[in-house]
Amino acid sequence: MDDLIVGAYGADSQKGKSYVVFGKTDTQSINLGALGDDSKYGIDLLGDENVNKNDTLTGTTADEIFVAGVGSDILTGNGGMDVFNAGMGDDTIIINASNITALEETGDGNRARVDGGGNTSTGVDTLKLDGSGLVLDLTKISNNRIQDIEKIDITGSGNNTLKLDLNDLLDASSSTNILKVVGDAGDSVIAAGFTKTGTNGSYDVYTHSDANTDAGAALWLDGAVLV
Repeated sequence: MDDLIVGAYGADSQKGKSYVVFGKTDTQSINLGALGDDSKYGIDLLGDENVNKNDTLTGTTADEIFVAGVGSDILTGNGGMDVFNAGMGDDTIIINASNITALEETGDGNRARVDGGGNTSTGVDTLKLDGSGLVLDLTKISNNRIQDIEKIDITGSGNNTLKLDLNDLLDASSSTNILKVVGDAGDSVIAAGFTKTGTNGSYDVYTHSDANTDAGAALWLDGAVLV
């Protein structure tokens, strides 16, 4: 199959995003028209194509593909090897323990992915944890599996943990090198090499000694504790 580009209706050079599905030489034919609700690679939850429509897409425990459009959307995985394409807007993607496990797994058959969909320089896409006792370890997840995320909310329903290094922070978003983390007193962040260098509003600001000064890389924590 040739390479295939999939894009949202109304996307242009100023908004939206296209996704490339890389094909390869093969003797088998593929009938894209046969993809339906029961097909593994069909789109399971599709947002409204209207501009600035805020969608709420809620999945199940099955493996599903979410595609949202322009607007501030809420995508809830509820488990499984889910693929999230949030599109433009200030979106929130909610994942649980099962989603985290799928993101950590390796192998050709694993397509789990979180894509906030890009934003303006002031936009914020949020990755939010659902549950308690969760550990979101970005050092175990390939950096191309989570992208265009500017904020991670680890509050959940109990004590949760986020683990990351400098590379994870730099790869989280294509529009900023600042990663904001929201939590409460019981939540913790494990980030070796980061030290507190100031505050910004309700956030404590941490920087890394190995980061290029011009990159402006910083970890902002609100409520969660760096350990």
